Amino acid sequence: MSMRNRSCGLAFLLFLLFLACASVASAQSPSGRALSFGVKGGYNNSFLVADSPDLGQFPRALHTWIVGGFVVIPVAGRLSFAPEVLYSRKGGQVQVAPAPPNPTTVPMADRLDYLAVPLLARLSFGRRSTIRSFVVIGPEIAFLVNARQVPDAGGTAADLGNRTKSTDVGLAFGAGVEVKRFLVEVRSSLGFANIATPGDVKHNVLSVMAGVRF
Repeated sequence: MSMRNRSCGLAFLLFLLFLACASVASAQSPSGRALSFGVKGGYNNSFLVADSPDLGQFPRALHTWIVGGFVVIPVAGRLSFAPEVLYSRKGGQVQVAPAPPNPTTVPMADRLDYLAVPLLARLSFGRRSTIRSFVVIGPEIAFLVNARQVPDAGGTAADLGNRTKSTDVGLAFGAGVEVKRFLVEVRSSLGFANIATPGDVKHNVLSVMAGVRF
């Protein structure tokens, strides 16, 4: 079994674990407060940062999407543990170096789809009012699902699976506002791991999401 297939299998197991956590969301946590779960989705502004000139230049962001679910597990006071499972399209716009007979650079979009699992600490403020704010921070591990390079001008997409590592690791942090059951969140995800083989490429993603808690 290939590394990519193993990663997809592990990602699927993590998704099943998330569903199991959501199924007991009506139970009481050790802190005495109820667990809750929800769904969220929105917009990704994704950059790729490359240290190798052989991989081309990444001058522009890729405007993509993110969607998934989350569980909020109260720990103590305003502190909660908030694991998530998100399907996130990352990547970036790349200028590929010219190759004969083409004398100019070719604009491409590297579209890298991941099943991301952020494991977040969540600190809430104003929890007794209908309007609450919160901040989150924690590690994120992401498992590659699909990797393609698509010409901006149209044409055949190239498979990047053999040039993209099967996992990505980084730090996620952000802040948001909840109004009753509804929430809006702005988050940054900074990749720490090199995702390219060969080369040195890392992710830098800004996400704007909206969601609802049940």
